[in-house]
Amino acid sequence: MEKQLNNEKQAKVDLDHKHRAVTSRLDKIAKELEEEVSSRKNLESTLRQLEREKALLQHKSLESNRKAEGEADRKRCLENEVNGLRDHLDDMKRRNQNSHISNEKNIHLQKQLDEANTLLRAESEAAARLRKTQADSSKQLQQLEANVRELQDKSCMLERSKLSLEKECISLQAALETERREHCQGSETISDLMGG
Repeated sequence: MEKQLNNEKQAKVDLDHKHRAVTSRLDKIAKELEEEVSSRKNLESTLRQLEREKALLQHKSLESNRKAEGEADRKRCLENEVNGLRDHLDDMKRRNQNSHISNEKNIHLQKQLDEANTLLRAESEAAARLRKTQADSSKQLQQLEANVRELQDKSCMLERSKLSLEKECISLQAALETERREHCQGSETISDLMGG
């Protein structure tokens, strides 16, 4: 009789110990779960910000492309104008080498040619700057896309981790419930034995 009572008491001590261990693990999981949810929220917020930046950059890139095309068209027109003026000037020089009027016209044409060349240089520089801006934008966009992909992967990992923690939490709660029931039965048995 005493041996049975001691066995029951030992079983109760073991159950108490198991109960405490499961409760402690549950608390730890609840905390981890909370941290996972918080990390995921921060991640999603960063992801939204990156998506906004990416959209803005794509818009800038399109705008930059449009400008570059416009600059290229203007440059082509100027090149044609410069070539036309040069041909005209050469032609006039050949035809009227000794005429005073021709000299004035030549000077005027030369001036026009110089102005057109200056414009052409400016257009070329502007086009080069635009190309550089485009290249920079493109690089930034690629980096942003890589960041977005990385964050999406991280988000998936966090979601998997969260699901696994939730599963463990459910199974531990079930185990805890079983422990509680056994604990109650153990207490009743001890009471019966002591009462008896």
